[in-house]
Amino acid sequence: MTVQVSTTINRPSTLHGQTGPMGAVADRWESGEDARRSVRHRTFLGATIVHGDEMLTQACSVRDWSDHGAKLEAPPLPVLPPTFWLLDRRSPVALECRIVWRREALLGVEFTDRRDLAGATNPRLVLLHDIWKENAPRAWSVR
Repeated sequence: MTVQVSTTINRPSTLHGQTGPMGAVADRWESGEDARRSVRHRTFLGATIVHGDEMLTQACSVRDWSDHGAKLEAPPLPVLPPTFWLLDRRSPVALECRIVWRREALLGVEFTDRRDLAGATNPRLVLLHDIWKENAPRAWSVR
């Protein structure tokens, strides 16, 4: 008895050749391309998660970074809303994030807004700037 093994990968045929996002994702997947909108770069950066009306903070590490999102590592938080601000310790910028996936201490986030904190006049952004200054490397905290 001869067994024939297929070397093709089965996927739903309804995606193949479709126009629009799902067709493009299926075509990139079939060709071996990454389906993300932008390339992620491995990092090990310090950052701060800020959330809630009380502006609660939690230190975290950025493991991957791209123009559209990041993979974060943080201790599992009992309460973390679906959106929060991420403060990159390297520069006075706040990134609004939406959680896309979560596995134990890892979070995948999409950036939904970006705010420059230097010279901010909005009270909430001024508070984010103050939090950033507290956590920024000393050489940067004068901004």
